[in-house]
Amino acid sequence: MRARKMRLNVAVAAAIALASFGVAENRRFVSIDVDIELTRVDQGTLENFVMGWGRVVSRDGQTVRVRLNDPLDVADRLKSLRGRKNVKGVTAIAPLMPGENLLARPRTELNQVYQEYRESYIAWAKATGTALKVGEAGETKVPGTGFLQSYLQYRHDRSYPNEFIDMSGYEDVANRRTFEFDLQNRAQASRESKSLDLGFFGGKVEPKSGSAGGPEDITGQWEFTGPRDLRAPYQIYFGLSPVNGRANAVAFDPIDTNTYYAGGAQGGVWKTTDGGVNWSSTTDGWPLLGVSSLAVHPTNREIVLAGTGDFFGNDVAGIGVMRSTDGGATWTRTGLNMSSARISAIKFFPENPSVVIATAGKGGQQGIFRSTDAGATWTEQVTTNSDWADLEIGALRGNGSRTIWACSGGNPGIIAFSDNQGVSWTTVTSPVSGSQNPLQIATSKTNPDRVYLMSTTARRIYRSDDKGTSWTDISAGFQNGSNNYNWSQGWYDYYLDATTRNTANGPVDVLFAGLIDIVMSIDGGRPGGILGEATTRLLTQGRRLFTRTTTILRLTRTILCGLWLRRMVVCSGCFTTTPMTR
Repeated sequence: MRARKMRLNVAVAAAIALASFGVAENRRFVSIDVDIELTRVDQGTLENFVMGWGRVVSRDGQTVRVRLNDPLDVADRLKSLRGRKNVKGVTAIAPLMPGENLLARPRTELNQVYQEYRESYIAWAKATGTALKVGEAGETKVPGTGFLQSYLQYRHDRSYPNEFIDMSGYEDVANRRTFEFDLQNRAQASRESKSLDLGFFGGKVEPKSGSAGGPEDITGQWEFTGPRDLRAPYQIYFGLSPVNGRANAVAFDPIDTNTYYAGGAQGGVWKTTDGGVNWSSTTDGWPLLGVSSLAVHPTNREIVLAGTGDFFGNDVAGIGVMRSTDGGATWTRTGLNMSSARISAIKFFPENPSVVIATAGKGGQQGIFRSTDAGATWTEQVTTNSDWADLEIGALRGNGSRTIWACSGGNPGIIAFSDNQGVSWTTVTSPVSGSQNPLQIATSKTNPDRVYLMSTTARRIYRSDDKGTSWTDISAGFQNGSNNYNWSQGWYDYYLDATTRNTANGPVDVLFAGLIDIVMSIDGGRPGGILGEATTRLLTQGRRLFTRTTTILRLTRTILCGLWLRRMVVCSGCFTTTPMTR
């Protein structure tokens, strides 16, 4: 009884806290569409038909899609429409979360989005007879909102009364913690010293005195006690069980197939040397533990780069690029000029691995950075202020060149490429317009000029065969899920990658789209190439977060009450002609 009362009090307190944020009466972000099948469609009559309660957004033959002016009016509108003689059928479409740059919105606006979506979804469910679960505190549970509710509380606690979290505090904490960790491990440093030169932090940092006049102790030991192997209550919005915390990145040793690294959203870098059986943390001494990207030098396995911060969840601030020259045993901080930006991607240039490219966004110094000394120092090559989200390197041309691609979210999203190892960049016209969630890009392994683009805002995947001059929508047949649920977490849950398979006519692209579920095309997204059966087979073969196999498909993210997972799955029999390219 005491446990139930405690859960009830927590739920009520959370509801009160969220309600106190304030929500405008005017609904501006969430809408409900209604598909109406008419016996006759006349443009003039149609405009009069919807006047005062909606607007036509599309038309397909006798079926017209109308967006309601007030989504809470859906039940009365359905009842009214079904009583009209010229209406053959009517269907209300479930409301969609307006995910464009959702986590980057001001706090009060984000709260309004949440409240509007919740109210609109409940209204739609009542109007259509869709059953919704009820929580222990008696509140109606709306699918897919658990994370956003948790994130709202997170933002409120750290930013109120301001709209955004002041990330400069994270930098101060990082500097102080690094100072204290260094001081405690250098017996020769005097505790009365007023400053200490910290080489890789690029300056002097003032120590914070503890109760005894020395630094505060941050070396306490912790032991993991769980939870392990959490079970998902259902696949939609959660993915397959078991679920864990969110892992943002993975990188492989170029020589030893049993050695690879994983980066946690807030858990640092972990390393396995036995194919994922055992894992050890390599970053307990870091001042902040957010990781968004990882890369291993293609010819010197000891050099490992970790892009810091949590780009995908927009949580932990970045502290530049952490660099190891001994396989993760020790780390040095580089990229001070990146400030608190989250480093979304890092790539070594294959033929010249002294050149490294990194993309940075969501705070700090956003842009595209380049290193010519394998990540020891960095120069910003593209200074455009945008949430640079992804980075890929194209196939090798006969003349020895490759094209590097980068893309960002925002308004508008940006697509750019470089043909000179990242020195200069050219933008191309995007196939999508308006405000975008972070775009994702993938390069063909068979055609140096072919590139793929995914927009979770438009719910589309595109292919260009002429280096971005023109684009083709290849989304036909994509496994969207009921009411497009597979796209519904696209504001943070997205991934696109390409590999190859051999055929009688030569190698062809294999494309993977990671959303809530993984969708696969075995022929580069050509019509008919998205395989529902293959998708099911992939998901049913998904195992634990890291699996003992060398055939590893990359990552997709799913959600569990504010805890995220970028799930690594395996496919041990998808292709019999050739192993997957990593």
